[in-house]
Amino acid sequence: MKNLDSILMIEDNHSDQILFHEYLQLAGIKAKEILVAESMQQLLTLNLPHSPNIIFLDLNLPDSNGLQTFLTVNKIFNDAPIIILTGASDTDMATQAIQAGAQDYVQKNDLDERYLSKVIEYSIERKKVQTKLEESNKRYEAVSHATNDIIWDYNLLTGDIIWNEKVARFGYHERIKKNGTWWLANIHTEDMGGVKEKLDYAINNGKEHWSDNYRFKCADGRYRHILDRGYIFRDSNKVAYRMIGSMEDVTSQTLIQEEMEQVRLQHETALLAATLEGQENERNFIARELHDNINQMLATIQLLLKLMISSREEYHTDLLKQCLNISEDCAREIRLLSHRLAGPQTEEMEFTESLSELINLLNLTTKSKIETCIDDKLVKQLSQKKMVTIYRIVQEQMNNIVKHANAHTVTITLTPQGNNAVLMIKDDGMGFNVVEKAPGIGLNNMKIRCRLINADCRIESTAGNGCLLEVTIPLNDMTGG
Repeated sequence: MKNLDSILMIEDNHSDQILFHEYLQLAGIKAKEILVAESMQQLLTLNLPHSPNIIFLDLNLPDSNGLQTFLTVNKIFNDAPIIILTGASDTDMATQAIQAGAQDYVQKNDLDERYLSKVIEYSIERKKVQTKLEESNKRYEAVSHATNDIIWDYNLLTGDIIWNEKVARFGYHERIKKNGTWWLANIHTEDMGGVKEKLDYAINNGKEHWSDNYRFKCADGRYRHILDRGYIFRDSNKVAYRMIGSMEDVTSQTLIQEEMEQVRLQHETALLAATLEGQENERNFIARELHDNINQMLATIQLLLKLMISSREEYHTDLLKQCLNISEDCAREIRLLSHRLAGPQTEEMEFTESLSELINLLNLTTKSKIETCIDDKLVKQLSQKKMVTIYRIVQEQMNNIVKHANAHTVTITLTPQGNNAVLMIKDDGMGFNVVEKAPGIGLNNMKIRCRLINADCRIESTAGNGCLLEVTIPLNDMTGG
């Protein structure tokens, strides 16, 4: 700093000029050239090829006076540090010049070589910092204009946030203080906890980047979907003190994605409904074929065998008896299978009767005591689709109980509850951990069937304490069939 290329002094008082030169020599400050202008007009005639390293400026010139003098010189030499030369009575004007961008001021009657050296050094450094800050602000403004995002600068120590002009799209009045508290308070209550937790984790765990999606409330009460991203600044101790980032409005994209997801679910539901309907039709077809065709053929065989046995021919009587027994067993198994395949058919059999027959068949294959309580009046309010769903869920869950539960007692109830029908299947078997055990095919099938009639399926179970399956079926819902 002791050696400078050029110093410019804008001063019309010759005594002050001489005094200034002496102080420069005493301070050991050397410059290749020291230029002097006594008026604004003379300054313009200097036609300098580059800005001086430092400018000393008297605000009161013959052809310019006060703050305007500084503004004019600062415009000409925008990249040079300016120190105001003032008398004891002009300090207020010097303060205004500093507020307008001057680096410092010195009183002429208090000037000495040590003070002058420090003022020059500090002013040059302040100008460098100011220039960098101005360049940073220009880049910030350029980015702000170039993007459609809302740019923010968050002081983590004070909670203050500086926004670009696009924050106005949220509709809040400019007089409202938009600090960290305001930002957090306008995040949707369902999203706020997660956003704060994720942000705190990033700040307190040495992360450089943070991002999150949330809903933000506008002044009119509507919410916009926001993708927010920020970079975290840290001091030498790795403590976060500042964040800069942007809020991107992704409402349109989010709504399109939600709409596409809804269409996908509707398509998937329609496909599942068609698949299950096809399965039911196939089951009923096979059941009818077994009952009406194959079973009749077996009945004919049985009749012929009985006639042959009644002929009392000793050489084939024992064999014929064995054939008869086998055919009777085959016919019984086919009847069991056909009833298991076929769901409740209102044209042929009442729902409660179908369910009772299913329970009777299960009683033949399990040691569990099965108790039922079916509200007949409630059954009359059920559509055929809901009857089939309930029947299949009972069938599926009872298969699970028979195979895995080792239960002593099973209770099946179907009762009304408000505008719903509630199916409950409870057993006192082995139970299982609902959280740890992945759902099997049977449970997934039940949930799929429930979705098709807009029913809610819930399972409660712990190891050693049995299992409760509860299905809530809306009675007045037309979309569920």
